[in-house]
Amino acid sequence: MESFTYSVAGKSATLDYSGDLIIENYSGLTGADIEPITYKGYGQHGYTMGGLTLGQRTISIDFYLTAANADSYYRRRQEICSLFNPLNGAGVLTYENNHTAKSITCIPTQPLSIDRMGLMAKCSMELTAYNPFFYDVAETAVALAGFVGGLTFPMKFDDTIQFAVKGNRATIDIVGDVASPIRAVFHDNAVKPKLLLKNTGEFIEIDTTIQAGEKMEITTAYGQKNVIITHANGTSESAYHLINLNSTFFSLPVGRNNISFSATSGEPLVELYYRNYYVGV
Repeated sequence: MESFTYSVAGKSATLDYSGDLIIENYSGLTGADIEPITYKGYGQHGYTMGGLTLGQRTISIDFYLTAANADSYYRRRQEICSLFNPLNGAGVLTYENNHTAKSITCIPTQPLSIDRMGLMAKCSMELTAYNPFFYDVAETAVALAGFVGGLTFPMKFDDTIQFAVKGNRATIDIVGDVASPIRAVFHDNAVKPKLLLKNTGEFIEIDTTIQAGEKMEITTAYGQKNVIITHANGTSESAYHLINLNSTFFSLPVGRNNISFSATSGEPLVELYYRNYYVGV
């Protein structure tokens, strides 16, 4: 069984083969635009290949809207139009079958086409993912502690988080197709907290003290690199200027990664979050 679920602005709808939104066909799950990087010298025949990057991904889905009566038809039609309104901003499309489930961030880039046939309508939509990678539906969380003995974990995780291990070091297997950026959340009594990726020697170190009741969040994704401290009173501020200048906003390469956490003093805890990313499903 296959299904698509699109979620945005607190609304969602599922397309499958058994409900009132029935999939006819789709495209765009396996390939994104390929953009070669080339250079041409004076008098050179042809070009020199400098590499490749992936461009945007376009996903097209044709489906049928069915209804038992005219009232339900027009109500459902209005709901679908509202959901696939590009003014909602980017949403999340999740593709699922009996073997896998993957999500991608995308936005409608063509008007929703609706061709009514009595109490049925054939609909077509186009979604564009400007970041072309699919990713795991759930983040994986790893807890790293400077002093493991006697720690308690008063955090609650919802079903979008898969909790893995705790300790002052961890081995993380990245099974996707590209390196995975991380999101690290530091808690309580940490002086100069530091994450070290032993495979490459890269590290992230912040020259600050996290007080009781405070947290600091580091994100390393492209275009989202940041360090934010949230104080006990709920206010937040950037701590980007406190980064050790030799630090790297590293991602976890494909394969096995050995990562450790340390601080010069305190009893710190860091939650490390990541997902695997894929070029297609």
